[in-house]
Amino acid sequence: MFSVALWAQASPDLKQLYDRHEWFLLRDALTRDPSAPALYRGAVAAAFNNVAEAQQLLKAVMDKGSDSEADDANKWLMYLYVRTGQYQKAAALTDDDTGMVRMLRQLPDQSINDFAPITVPAKISNRQLFFPASISGKPIEFFLDSDANFSFMSEAQARNLGLAVHDSAASVHGVTGKDTAFRVAVADQLAIGAAQLTHVAFLVLPDSSEVFRSAPLSRQGALGIPVLTALRSIRFVKQGTLEIGATRAQNDTPNLCFDGFDPVARVDFEQRPLPVVLDTGAQVTEIWPSFANQFPECLKSGKNSSKLENGFGGRAHIPERLVPDLTLCIGGFDTHVHPAHVLLAQTVPASDWYYGRLGLDVLSQADDITIDFASLHVTLR
Repeated sequence: MFSVALWAQASPDLKQLYDRHEWFLLRDALTRDPSAPALYRGAVAAAFNNVAEAQQLLKAVMDKGSDSEADDANKWLMYLYVRTGQYQKAAALTDDDTGMVRMLRQLPDQSINDFAPITVPAKISNRQLFFPASISGKPIEFFLDSDANFSFMSEAQARNLGLAVHDSAASVHGVTGKDTAFRVAVADQLAIGAAQLTHVAFLVLPDSSEVFRSAPLSRQGALGIPVLTALRSIRFVKQGTLEIGATRAQNDTPNLCFDGFDPVARVDFEQRPLPVVLDTGAQVTEIWPSFANQFPECLKSGKNSSKLENGFGGRAHIPERLVPDLTLCIGGFDTHVHPAHVLLAQTVPASDWYYGRLGLDVLSQADDITIDFASLHVTLR
């Protein structure tokens, strides 16, 4: 049983780590302080996919904690359920009537069959990782987007697949920092080789969305985090294959966790660990204001510029400092961000506390990329 110290006095260090979204450091600190407040322990359990522990700790906080603590615990548990496709459990946590909660109440839970590890052909095109699949027997070629809260497709693709599309009062927060309205559809069956998923929710975005610009119909869609966590792991080899489901036991400490819906990887810069959002759907890596604030010396070699952000929410020009090269060590592999787009203004909320968004342009410098959502490891070779 877990010891639930609901009203333990939090040390300032623990509270600061929690408020700054420093989940790796908070995890390490909690190993030295087992009597820490249940909210912090529950948040870390949720961030590192320790489902049973997260449920017990967070439900206890929801029942007996302060209002603000209960709200936080509720959100952590809801995030955990949504990213694993348990939409009905997520909706049951709240009486709120927001557009997102109303949408969740209408979604059936996603499920997946037991499957042995499989290998399918895959390729990187336009800095996106595409692979073949099918929806209700119709072939598609979608890309992997690890930072998409839900899978998504265009209206034209939904019509092509014969999916029923329903209105939604919810909106999605895109990379430009703007919200985009969407509708929703549910695919009864999504097949990736021998892996068979049922009741897969897709956000249906307007055909005019920037993310679909110039894309052929067959590629107007992406598989997001609820699908990727169900697949357990992905391993892309540059020769043109994607291995799915082959999770491996790891002896070292996880370098991947979740902040809400966002997968967050721990990378090293000048031997200092930095948390960054892991986004396989991002074509270009970007460095965020936290980096500029902490490493001002690194910006001296750069020049002022403006970066055009494309994605959900349309386009936006963000002031930046263009730095010739930064070296990031990811899963034991040195990569180069060149040039490095160091943004000087906030875009998405996560850009307030993380150091950047790690995209496929940098990940694909490796010949072998493994993202294991079960053991929470990112490995490049």
